[in-house]
Amino acid sequence: NFYCQNASKSSIDWLDRPPASLVVEGQLRPAFAEESTMVSRHLLNGDEPLKDDKKGSGATFFKVEVLSIELITAYGTEPKVKIEEYRKSRPDIIAHSAPNIISRLRAGGDKITQALKSLCWRCKAIQVEEAAIIGVDCLGFDLRLCSGTQVQTLRFAFPTKASSEFSAEKQIHELLFPRRIHQEGESPQAQPKEY
Repeated sequence: NFYCQNASKSSIDWLDRPPASLVVEGQLRPAFAEESTMVSRHLLNGDEPLKDDKKGSGATFFKVEVLSIELITAYGTEPKVKIEEYRKSRPDIIAHSAPNIISRLRAGGDKITQALKSLCWRCKAIQVEEAAIIGVDCLGFDLRLCSGTQVQTLRFAFPTKASSEFSAEKQIHELLFPRRIHQEGESPQAQPKEY
């Protein structure tokens, strides 16, 4: 309880903290000649690649040899990620779109905030004072919420994997604003069944 009280007095906005952290342990070493050439091709000087005469400027390139990778979430430390799995992995298809989606949702103001609170109550039976989407990927979104003195992160999965920014945003809106199955005043049992 002591930590909860101190956390509530803190000036940190816990709703904006990231949902997870990635810890990479490795060794830094000078890059080999062929690795330096590859790196210098990627560095740009305006729109032009670096000229050969700039390579001799005394710059040294380094490479990180990754030894281990751990994912730390609100639920604790996950098992270590295998280095080969990490090398084979690909970025999430909407990784670069997530900030745009979050920005548009925040621009929705109280309507979105109330829908997020309602979602927490409908799906998780949690009554919250504050809620904010802090992460979006092709499989769902992370919601940071404040309930009393507790701050926690919830994960809401999409029904189907999002293939685009539009698809992800559409699925978020469908979760936040579900369509009513029956008319107002009509009981769900009175609805005709479709076969």
